[in-house]
Amino acid sequence: MTLALAADLDLTGAAERLAATGRSRMPGLLGEGAGVLHEALTGPDMVWNRAIQNPYNADVPVAVFEAEPLAEQARLYGMAHEEATEGFQFIFDRIKLGQARAMGLPLPPVLFELHALFNSAPFLDLARGLTGDDRIAYVDAQPTRYLPGHFLNGHTDAHEDAGAALCLCAEPVAALARGVGRPADVPGR
Repeated sequence: MTLALAADLDLTGAAERLAATGRSRMPGLLGEGAGVLHEALTGPDMVWNRAIQNPYNADVPVAVFEAEPLAEQARLYGMAHEEATEGFQFIFDRIKLGQARAMGLPLPPVLFELHALFNSAPFLDLARGLTGDDRIAYVDAQPTRYLPGHFLNGHTDAHEDAGAALCLCAEPVAALARGVGRPADVPGR
């Protein structure tokens, strides 16, 4: 399957919401491709790296991390949770698609299609139109998985250059955090 942007996206409304609130939603961004992407990310062959904030900005393959004795895993988690009380810290699983492509990692092809789509002229034009920032020239992509015990603590995302996050979720994250099951259950959605 070739991923593509949905044809009927409301860019104007999404841009207005983003400008007003700093957040926006574009339901159906990938159309039918979203299901294929979800299957790849949740499939048994998906390769994940465990990300824990560290001075080397290095992730560890989940299989390697989970092969460590439970006491060592608990020690690392404990250190991360302690550090999170005073500063920036996180624990989650991810795969950096640009890096994975450069390294030739054996990922499901749809993930490389996603990376290519995000760096295509139509998507870059969409991102520029959505944000009003004509400097957008490259999009890195990082599927992220949060399991029980994983977290990303509050932070500013302050950068000298622009940065943004695009969350491709089956359901709004805020709704899930409140225990709401479907987008239709969220008032105003």
